[in-house]
Formats: sequence, C-alpha cells, structure tokens
Amino acid sequence: AQHLLQPCQASSSLKVEPEEGGDWSALLVGRQGHFVDYSAEDVYPEEMWNAAAAYFAGSEEVMPGGRYSCALTLLGRSLPFLAGRTLGQVCHITQLALTSR
Repeated sequence: AQHLLQPCQASSSLKVEPEEGGDWSALLVGRQGHFVDYSAEDVYPEEMWNAAAAYFAGSEEVMPGGRYSCALTLLGRSLPFLAGRTLGQVCHITQLALTSR
C-alpha cells in the first residue's frame, strides 16, 4: 500500500490520515467516514487462541504495526489456526489479541 501513499496525498479529492503503527488511510474529502468499530465480543474458539499462543510462544518476531498490516502478514503465512478466516476476521482477532487476550 506504500506505493499508493504519494498518489493519494497528491489528490485533492482525498485526505490522508495517519493510523496506528505507521499505517495510513485515505478518506474522501467532504464525505463523512462511516466505519464500524471492532466488537469486544470474542466469538472465536479457544482452540484457535491456544494454537495462536503456541505459534507466538517464545517468539521475538516483530509484527508490523496496525491491525490491518498485522492481519495481512498473518494471512500471508497460511497459518492453520487462521485457515478459512477472512481478512476482516483476522483484523478482529488481532484487535482482540492486543486488547483482551
């Protein structure tokens, strides 16, 4: 997405805003953003959480900043405990892991 940053910044139709972890977003100028906040409800099986904990146990790996970048990286690894999950679900899982797990 970094290759899109400059064109978005150059556009008078878009407003670029920084996001957590070095990410950014582009919003349409003159339009209000209607975004859904992540639910704090954990609907995922305990087996998934146990497998995720085992995967990260003892790891000193640094994940990219921000839910989206982290989720995209995790999906790209084809991890068995995330098999069949959508990018949105993995973003939600990442949020839960950071805030309540």
